[in-house]
Amino acid sequence: MIMRYVLSLVCLTSCALTPHGPSTLAEFEAHSSRVTAGGDYATLTGLSPVDDWALLLWTSRSHKAPETYPFHVPLFANGVEELDVDRALALAAFSGDALFLPDVSTLDPATAAALASGPHELFLDGLTSISAETARAIVAGGTSRLSLKGVVDLDPETAAVLAELDASLHLDGLAAPSLKTVQALATWKGWGEQVILHVGVVEPTIEAIHALAAIEGWGLALDQVRTLSPARARALGAIERPYVALNGLRSIPNASAEVMAGWRAKFVTLNGLATLSDQNRNSIERGCEHLSTRSIITRNIAPER
Repeated sequence: MIMRYVLSLVCLTSCALTPHGPSTLAEFEAHSSRVTAGGDYATLTGLSPVDDWALLLWTSRSHKAPETYPFHVPLFANGVEELDVDRALALAAFSGDALFLPDVSTLDPATAAALASGPHELFLDGLTSISAETARAIVAGGTSRLSLKGVVDLDPETAAVLAELDASLHLDGLAAPSLKTVQALATWKGWGEQVILHVGVVEPTIEAIHALAAIEGWGLALDQVRTLSPARARALGAIERPYVALNGLRSIPNASAEVMAGWRAKFVTLNGLATLSDQNRNSIERGCEHLSTRSIITRNIAPER
């Protein structure tokens, strides 16, 4: 089953079209049927994703995926650097559940609206910036997940627009947002199991943490935070949401763990920890119902210093 799932991940590449590759929809469908039967996607690496027909052909093929597989498949459009409205509409017609466009670096509002017209999770991690108008077009489309991990700067107006998204929002590259931007993001109210706001702030101030404590969504992830002082731990304790993630921490001071005992979270994930003493584990577990430390294989007996 795992192998079938791997083979079902449709991947476009930036290689040039091979001389004997399919050039019409009919040729592609015949070729695609043979490849599906053989499970060998390597023969498709000659397709050029920058040709309109290639996107349309993948879209056409996706409609047949449920007949072959018991689940929909994502579309990895690696190599696609530019989109226009027509191409975006073609991608929006894809019958899978997620679109990955890691190489698209700019997106205007009209194209964003076309792309978001489909019911997909959108992974637009190639964007380093996004305007309020483009953000508004995406949010209006109702995507169930929006990943903007490449965005490194965000003004308060655009942050407020993105905060209207009732879905998971990934802003992992936002390392040093202004307090006003953080306050705007804190109006996010996305709700549902595993619906999480990811903010990439590295050194959050106490004021920023207090602002984020106001979120009404399901969960908050601050996975770029590397150190957790008792003061930060105390400020985070004000976040009364089901899920809090600090997967960038490698260790936790004793004093911070003691503060975390007073948290009121349902799930706390600390999956980046290299070590965690029994004493600190017991303290943290008093502040949540479920603690995840997947990176730790064995426990230390002595408390951390």
